Amino acid sequence: MNLQRARGFVTMAAVLVVGLSAAWARATELPACGGHVTDTGHALTDQERSTLVADIDQLDVETLVDLAVWVTGASDDPLSTLGQRAYGVWRIGRVWDGGILVVVPTTGRAIVVQDAVHPLLAPAEVEQLTGADAPEEPMSRRLDAILDAARTVLRHKIDRHAPAHRLRYVSGSAALLLAAAALTARHRRRQAPGR
Repeated sequence: MNLQRARGFVTMAAVLVVGLSAAWARATELPACGGHVTDTGHALTDQERSTLVADIDQLDVETLVDLAVWVTGASDDPLSTLGQRAYGVWRIGRVWDGGILVVVPTTGRAIVVQDAVHPLLAPAEVEQLTGADAPEEPMSRRLDAILDAARTVLRHKIDRHAPAHRLRYVSGSAALLLAAAALTARHRRRQAPGR
């Protein structure tokens, strides 16, 4: 009888471990990169998403910074870890001068993920992005406020740096090369592993 109980206990423990492992894997699974905007919770309409993508495309070309936004339903606890994994897997910032991933939970404060060795933004600039005065609802207004803050921070950063980063001095052929680089970055992000 004790042997049957022990087997039953071991079987139950194994089922519990397998079940918890599967649940944890699903909870920490990265979605496929959706280009500049990955909206796993479908918080945006198609029109809002396409408008946001066009605005980010424009900002990328102006600043040479690869900006991506991930709207997720994940809680605050794994948000930083998931953001770091997504930043690496999605290859953000590999083509441009740097990259920024803004992870926006459906409720709670957004976080900014950037290269840990060569961060693009100072802590005060990160605070400016994540602390943007934005309403919780609707998500489109919240993302507009974050994008406006990013636009302000990145343009100010460009104005403080060498003219090589200023696109107003770029010739037409160089602008075409920059646009091609933007398309290449988008294509590589879509082709990254984990999609």
